[in-house]
Amino acid sequence: MVRFVHAADFHLGRRQYGLEERERDFLDAFNESIDRIVTARPEFVAFSGDLFDSYRPSPTTLVSAFVGLRRVVDSGIRIFAVAGNHDLGPLPGGGRASPLPLFEEAMAGLFVNLRYSRPIEVLGGLAIVGLPYTPRQEAATLKSALERLAKRAKGVGKEGVIAILHQAVHPLVPPQKAELSRNVLDRLAFSYYAMGHVHDRNFASEQKQRRALAYAGSTEVVEEREADKAALYGKGFYVVELDGDVATISPVSLESVRPFLTYRRTVETEEELERLRRQIESDVLGRSWLKPPIVRVSLASKRLGPDSAKNLQMSLQDNLSEKVLRVFVRYRSLQREEGEDVLSKPVVDVEEIFGDLIPNEKVRRLALEIYRLYTEGKGSRELVRELERIYQRWEP
Repeated sequence: MVRFVHAADFHLGRRQYGLEERERDFLDAFNESIDRIVTARPEFVAFSGDLFDSYRPSPTTLVSAFVGLRRVVDSGIRIFAVAGNHDLGPLPGGGRASPLPLFEEAMAGLFVNLRYSRPIEVLGGLAIVGLPYTPRQEAATLKSALERLAKRAKGVGKEGVIAILHQAVHPLVPPQKAELSRNVLDRLAFSYYAMGHVHDRNFASEQKQRRALAYAGSTEVVEEREADKAALYGKGFYVVELDGDVATISPVSLESVRPFLTYRRTVETEEELERLRRQIESDVLGRSWLKPPIVRVSLASKRLGPDSAKNLQMSLQDNLSEKVLRVFVRYRSLQREEGEDVLSKPVVDVEEIFGDLIPNEKVRRLALEIYRLYTEGKGSRELVRELERIYQRWEP
C-alpha cells in the first residue's frame, strides 16, 4: 500500500476582483496546504497543475511558491507535478513552456516536472505517469500518448500506476468542454487518475474506489460559480491510500478559505427587499468568521428597478463595513411587454446558432469559449487575460 497526497489548482497570484486581499487568500490556502501536507507525512505529492494563475508569475509569487514547495521536499516528500493550462505560455520559437522546470532544477530530483519528454517515473514498485495540459485540438496526441504510457507503465508498476493529468473529462464536464472521455480512460491500465483543471471536488467525503478518477479541486474559490459547492464540500486536497487498483480517498478541507455568502431572490416590494437586507446582516453578524465573507446577492424583479439593487448594495456595504470583504448585488429585470407570453419565447441553443453562423469548427469552438467566459461574469481584466491565453495556444 502507498499513501500520497493529491493536490491541484493553487492558482497562486490570482487577484480576484482586482483585490489584493484575494491574492493573499490564494497564498494563505497554499501555505495551509503545505503545513498540512508536511504534517500528514505522505510518501509523495501528486500535483495536478495550475500552480500559478499565470505562466508569468510575479517575482513575489514565484518566491512564495518556491519557499512552500521547498518545505515539502526538505521534509523528505517528493513532488511529482504537471503543468496546467494557466502554467503554460508560448515559446518564441513555437510550443509551450511553464515555470515548473525552475523548481525541478532547484530541488535536485525531489521535484519532478512530468512532461511529454519525461512522462514517467518509478518509485519503488509504483509507476507515476504525467502529462501537461493538452488543448482539445491536440486531444488525439494526448490519447495516443496515454495509450503508449499505460502499456509501458504496466510492466514497471507492479504496485500500481498513477496518472497525473490536468484535463476535463466527460461526463464529469459537458462534452464540448472536455478533452477526454471516461470511456477512453477506463480502457487504460491506470490504478488512480489524479486530476486537475476542474475546480470542484468530486469526492466530498471518504470514499473507497477502484481505479478512481479523482478531482481534488482548487484550494480556493477561483470562479464565483464554485462558491456554493465550496460551502457544502470544502476546498483542499486528498490524502490517498492506494492498494493495487483500490484507492481510499480522504478529503482534507482547509480552514483559511474565505467564505462566500450567496443569496438568490425574486423581490417585488421594498418591504421584501428590507427583509432580505436584515437577513443578510443577521447572517453576517451572527457568526464569528476567520475571514470577513464575500456577500453575493442576485436579485430578480418585475416591479423594482436597478436603483433598488444599488441602494441595497450601498446599505449592506455601509452597515457591515469591516465585517465583510465586499458586497456584490446583481440585478435582473423580469419585466415584459404587455400581453407577452413568456412561455412562448423560444429556448436559445447557442451552440446551434454558432454552428449555423460559423462553419469552421475551430473558430466555432473559440467563439463558444468566449461566450462561456462572458456568461460566467468575468470582469474585463480577467476576460482579456483569458482571451490572451486562448489566443496564445489557439491555431486557426
